[in-house]
Amino acid sequence: MQEKRHIFLTGDKQVGKSTLWKRVLEELDISPSGFLTLPYTVKGNFRGFCLHGLGPLPPGFENDIPISIYLQARKHRPIVDSFEEFGSRLLERAQEDSNYIMMDELGRFEKNAPNFQKAVMQCLDGDHHVLGVLQDTQNPFIDKVRKRQDILLITVDKKNREDLVEKVIAALKKLKS
Repeated sequence: MQEKRHIFLTGDKQVGKSTLWKRVLEELDISPSGFLTLPYTVKGNFRGFCLHGLGPLPPGFENDIPISIYLQARKHRPIVDSFEEFGSRLLERAQEDSNYIMMDELGRFEKNAPNFQKAVMQCLDGDHHVLGVLQDTQNPFIDKVRKRQDILLITVDKKNREDLVEKVIAALKKLKS
């Protein structure tokens, strides 16, 4: 069995995966590079999601680049160019900046972004530890990440999320040793 080098959380939407990572990173005082996926709003109204870079941004880019536009209830249109340009360069930059790379989250929006997918795989194949969130979805890209033998994949649900803080901390400390 291959040694685990990366940790990803998965589970239903809004179950607390990102919050769990935030608590773990604060407890261990770790500041990763990489990205968070955050709501994108206009005048206080939800309009989609954006990529929020952690650590130094690639030259020529501002932060919080929209990656999807909200069209109607539960329907989003991905902005593939945001992944291909900003997202891929953000991950290239992250490999130069930190021992830990955050990818919160990977899912269906990136399925038609080959440069971004390549950057994700380069991070996973590199010397860094990748910490992330995988949407509970299926597509060839997510399935490829999920099946890697060097990833510890932890399922978060409403019943176990509080208990997982210590488990994830222990797993992360094990990666460091």
